[in-house]
Amino acid sequence: MKVNAFFPSPLEDKKIGGKSWMTRMTIENYLKLVNLEENPFQRNILSVKLYSKLIDDLLNDTVIPPISIVYPELNLNLNSDLNTDKKCTILDGLQRTNSLLQCISKIKNGKSEGTIKSLEKFYGKEIYVEIWEKLELKNILYKMVVLNTGQKKMDYSHQLEILNENIHEKLVSFGLTISTTKEKTNRSNFQLPDIVEGLVSYINKFPISGKKNAAEFLFERFEIGLESKTDIDSNNNNKTLSVISDDQTYFYLEWVLKSFDNLLQKKYPMNNPLRQYNAFLVGLFAALGYSNSKNPENLTAKIQILEKKFEDDSDPLQLSIFEGYYKLYKTGIGERRRKFVFEAFRNFFTTPEQIDSLEWDETYERFS
Repeated sequence: MKVNAFFPSPLEDKKIGGKSWMTRMTIENYLKLVNLEENPFQRNILSVKLYSKLIDDLLNDTVIPPISIVYPELNLNLNSDLNTDKKCTILDGLQRTNSLLQCISKIKNGKSEGTIKSLEKFYGKEIYVEIWEKLELKNILYKMVVLNTGQKKMDYSHQLEILNENIHEKLVSFGLTISTTKEKTNRSNFQLPDIVEGLVSYINKFPISGKKNAAEFLFERFEIGLESKTDIDSNNNNKTLSVISDDQTYFYLEWVLKSFDNLLQKKYPMNNPLRQYNAFLVGLFAALGYSNSKNPENLTAKIQILEKKFEDDSDPLQLSIFEGYYKLYKTGIGERRRKFVFEAFRNFFTTPEQIDSLEWDETYERFS
């Protein structure tokens, strides 16, 4: 398949080392080139109603903004045929692509109210398509966020997900079932954006207040990683980025979401705070990150003490006391609750072994 027109040379993105070509091609050829079955990093396709105006405009022969895709090869020669068997990933334009498909459906069913009423004319209509030469996964994810300029902004939960696809894969390898924004939400499962928010708080050693701040925190460090041409683990400037993938971080990630969660499910099957309260999950992760940075040996000992309490105590977390104070917060609820949980666990994890209980009363008195 050949494109109809293109600039004689590509633009080079020096930040990621990628090249992009601006082209014109027919809708028919574009649809042959892209992967329409699966595009795992893009957000969900939105309701047709939200794009009804665009669909009507397309059927009236409007010009739409360029769609960005990634071709799975380097050193493109646009004078020769592009291999349509090697499907492209859509970087920016999933909703526009869906609108093209909806137009085709309307024409086939004789429901087009625009000037274009035949498939031949619609398929022959030209659109702008930006073609990126093959990119590494991390650069594909980075560009998806950068190019997010559509009619409906990508929400911060989805930004967290696409910047952390490797974390999702790791969690699945632990045997965990994790829900994402692309799936029908099952609140009985852990939600990937909540986990990433907790992980960012672990790295930050203090609770991050909300998914917006978590996404911005990670995005800044993602940019640092892209700028660095050296090994991340050997670069002190990138220390905050390297901790996302080190073994110790994943050890605590698995402990919270698997070992500790199992204990909670058995002791509090109807009221597991780790699954019920985002603030509990985020505050706990932040406390683990802080305590591990200060005294990892003491943290290990205190975790063992906490686990032992689940064998001997009917209410090892004193959950009724926790919930009583948790519900007292009436202003700045999210941030104050995260800090409440963080301070209680941080104090427990950093104090000597003789202290074997979470001090919800004292924590609330100090930070109410």
